[in-house]
Order: sequence, then C-alpha cells, then structure tokens
Amino acid sequence: MRIFSETRVPSQPSESESGKTVTAPAPLTCPSCRTEIPFELSPPGFNHICPACLQPVEGLIFPAFHRPPNRGASAEAVVTAEDAGCFYHPESRAQQACEVCGRFLCHLCDVVLSGRHVCPACVNAGTKSPRIPNLDGSRILYGGIAVMIALIPLLIAWPVTFITGPLAVFVAIYGWNKPQSLTGTRRLGYLLAIGLGLAQTLGWGLAFAKLFHIL
Repeated sequence: MRIFSETRVPSQPSESESGKTVTAPAPLTCPSCRTEIPFELSPPGFNHICPACLQPVEGLIFPAFHRPPNRGASAEAVVTAEDAGCFYHPESRAQQACEVCGRFLCHLCDVVLSGRHVCPACVNAGTKSPRIPNLDGSRILYGGIAVMIALIPLLIAWPVTFITGPLAVFVAIYGWNKPQSLTGTRRLGYLLAIGLGLAQTLGWGLAFAKLFHIL
C-alpha cells in the first residue's frame, strides 16, 4: 500500500537553486503511525520506508519551492528637478499618470485595473461611485431576494403567494446569470426559490382548476 504524505515546509525556507538539496527543520510524520521521518527537499521528491510501520511514504516537492520569489518593482528616486514626482511619494519618480484623476504615480502607487492605470484614491472612490467600470464593491444577491419573496409571504400572508410565487421564480431566473456573490457562487438559493415558487404556483393552479370544475 502506498501512502502519500504532504510535505510540511518551514515558513521561511533557506534559498536554494534548482537541483540543490535543502534540509527542512519541520518534521515529516508517517500518516499511518505518526512516526517522524527524516527527509531532504530535493526535486522532484523523495521515497522513504517508515522505520516503525514499514509503510512506503512518498513526498512530492512543488517546483515553486525552488524558484526565487518574484518581487515587484520598487519605486525609483527622483534624480533631477525636471523629473516628476509621485503625488503620494514626492521623493519617488513618477512612472504613470492616473487615467481617472491625472495624478502622477510611482511603481508602488500604480494600480493596474482592467488594463488601466489608477491611483489608490480613485480605486477607493470607485467602490462608492461608478467612476471606474468593472469595479464591484457590492452585488445584488438575487437568489436571497427570490427566497425571501417566496418564503416570507408563505409564513405570514399565504394568500399573497398567488402573486409572490410566480414573482420569486421570475427573480431567480432573472438573476441566475448575473454576477454572483464576491465570496463565491451560491446556486442553492436560486434552486430553493424556484422550487418554492413553482410549488406555490402549482398549488394555486390546482385550487383554481378544482374551483372552476365545481362551478
């Protein structure tokens, strides 16, 4: 039986070139008996036999561990009086101008948003007003609205479900392809609203059909 174990790497590993062996102080434990197993961080990984339970343990090293960190560009100092300085850091040379307000920006203050160079102040302002397109600070959760439309009248004023049932289905279908929550996609609310709305609509349809049949 093969047991795959995730290698635990220290938070600040020592720098290494590709192919160089690095010893990690964080211990690797056997997933079967929890016995510590010595290992070395050499690509692409390692294979060991646990000395306690004799189970094979394989560790895989991600190639990114042996790559140097990709650091961003640092701000350049103003060399001459003719050089434009950053609006927020006057001692740093300006590299771009904000495409919204026109302020000069250094590398540290230049925010690239949908291919546009924007300053931090305009990004912050764009979350409160539609000055910058495609910058969403909030979104309408149509799924939650549809669930409330379908559920609340059912609990407090059920005759109104004659209207709110179909309305909940409409809102759920309308918002299905709209941008979802910034924290993740939640389709369960849409399905619940559609189910409740269709059940209410079907119930009223059967009630009217029975009523007209009696008449």
